[in-house]
Order: sequence, then C-alpha cells, then structure tokens
Amino acid sequence: MITLLGLISAPTYAQADTSVEGLQKSVANLLESSQIEDSMKANQQRAARTVEGIDSAAVARTQAGMPRLNEFVGKIKYGTHNTVSKDGEQIVTLLRSTASDPANATEALKQIQALARAKNPEAMNFVGFVLAHGLFGNPKDPTLAARYFAAAAAANYQPAVYNLAIQAAYGNARDGLIQAASYISKAASIAPDASQRVCGFGAFLAYRRNDLPQAMQLSRGCGSALTNIPRAMGQTTEPLAKRIDWLRTSIATGVDDGYGLLEKLTRAHAENDEQHLFCKYSLLNRVHQQRTAIEPAQLLDYATQCHDHFAPTGDRSASAQAMRDQAIKSISAFGSTEEPMLKKLRAANHFHYG
Repeated sequence: MITLLGLISAPTYAQADTSVEGLQKSVANLLESSQIEDSMKANQQRAARTVEGIDSAAVARTQAGMPRLNEFVGKIKYGTHNTVSKDGEQIVTLLRSTASDPANATEALKQIQALARAKNPEAMNFVGFVLAHGLFGNPKDPTLAARYFAAAAAANYQPAVYNLAIQAAYGNARDGLIQAASYISKAASIAPDASQRVCGFGAFLAYRRNDLPQAMQLSRGCGSALTNIPRAMGQTTEPLAKRIDWLRTSIATGVDDGYGLLEKLTRAHAENDEQHLFCKYSLLNRVHQQRTAIEPAQLLDYATQCHDHFAPTGDRSASAQAMRDQAIKSISAFGSTEEPMLKKLRAANHFHYG
C-alpha cells in the first residue's frame, strides 16, 4: 500500500473564482478560433515525447470511481498535457511513473508531495486527484482534494480547473451545475484541449441544465462523445439508428444518462416497431439500475408484458405464437447481453467524462 498520509498538509491558497464567466461565449469563441489547430499540434508534439514509457497493461487498468484511474494514465498516453510550470514536462513524466513504475512509486510520491508543498501546479493537481479518488491507499477526501485543485487552478492549470468542474457537477451543492459551468468556461479560456473533454463536458453541462440550444451550439466542432447526448436528443431529423448509436457511444464516456435517454428516445417509436427497441432499451435501463442481478424469469416476465402491450395479437395460430415467443426471448436476452457490451466500450475509453 502506497500512502501519502502524514505528508499532506492542506494548502492555504485562495479558492479559484467560481463566478459565471459566460460559458457559451468563451467556449464557442475558443472552438471557432483560427489558432486552435496550430496550438493543438504543438501540444500533441510535446505530449508525444512522454508517450513511449507507458505499457498497454498500465493503460488498460480501470479503478472504480469517478473518474477512473485510467483517466490519469490514459490522459498522458493518449492526450495532451497543458503544463504551466517551468519543468512541467519533466514533472508530468514523474507523475506518469507512479503508474508505469510501481516499484519506485513510493519515492515518486514523496517527490510529488515535495513539489506540491512548493506550490507546483502539476503536483498539486495530482495530489488532489489522489485524494479525490482514494488512490495509493489513501482514503477519499474530496474537501481537501478541492483545495489542492483550487490552488493549482489559481495558476491557470487547465486540468485542475477541469477537475473542479467534475467535483462541482457531481457534488452535493445546490448550484453545482452553475459552478461547474463556470469552471469549464475558465478551462476553455486557458488553452485548447486536444482531448476535447473541456468542450464535451461544457456541452453536457448545458444539456443537464435543460439548455438544449446552448448544448447544441457548444457541440459544434467538438469531437467529444459527450456531445452525442445533445445531438441525439436535438437532431430529430437524423435516423433513429444513428441517434441510438450516439447515445450508446456517450455511455462509454462514463456518464449514465444515455441509458435513460435510450428508453426515452425509443418510446416515441414503440408503436408498430418490429424490432421492439423500446422494450429492449427499457429493459436495459432497468438492468443497469439494478444493483443485483435480475433473475431470468423476471426478465422474461417484463419482456412479455412490454411486448404484449405494444404488439398485441389475436392470432392464436402456431406460427403467430412462435413469432411472439421468439420476439419475447429476444427482448429478454437484450438486457443481459447489451449491458456487458456497453461496459466493455466504457472500459476501452481512455477519456471518461469527455
């Protein structure tokens, strides 16, 4: 067990500004900027220098929680890192070593803590991440984690501002979504983000705040799969199959909204649907929400009720009954086969929440 307990002392820096800074304007302007492409290429070239040392097994590891452990590792291998300190790239390499070189992780963590005490933004953000998600044997401490994130964010370190947005959005504060939107606005104004998690989460937050027009606007030019949620629910002229696929891929980002939205989307097409999509996705949503496995008999019972409600038949012939039985079995099996498939998609995605 690798622990930072006893080393961590709460920084006393001021909290990052949480005022609403015009999410729509700042993110939209950033996405439309003619300087984005060159800046992103430069960031990617810097990031490529630190890629080679991480093996695929380290990247593939997933730890429960939000976001998962492989977000940190995957961000370094597959994304870009906007550093702010003089030795930012070298410090990122040190942070990377905690996952790629477990044998020397204890020494690396001590160095990181020393850097955090010296107010290094990259190190402070990493310590905050460790505390937020209970890594390396440390208990979760979201309050202290937020103070580290805020200290790093005060130096305009974009990943720390993004982490504050995540905490605000999924915390217990009444105005959490507003605070999260403010942080995303600030993150977008700092620098382009090649992973596009910032613009993706901004669009997602707008959708969560029931502002579909803004969510659609923020989705323009953004490659994050999170933008598939407002696209699927807002682009009503697109084929149903395409909108379903958008929602399925949104689930891979780590958010669960797609499950309920698949049920909602297919409900409008439930009448005379020979594929029985509503029954299938309604059952899938129930399977996902259920913390314990649903018995096959219960799955079959729900499938029967849903099928007979939307596709009643008075035909008692053997062929008609055979078709009915086949359809019910197909619905019943869907929930138990589609859920593992979506979990695999989620595990393969290295950019959760974006």
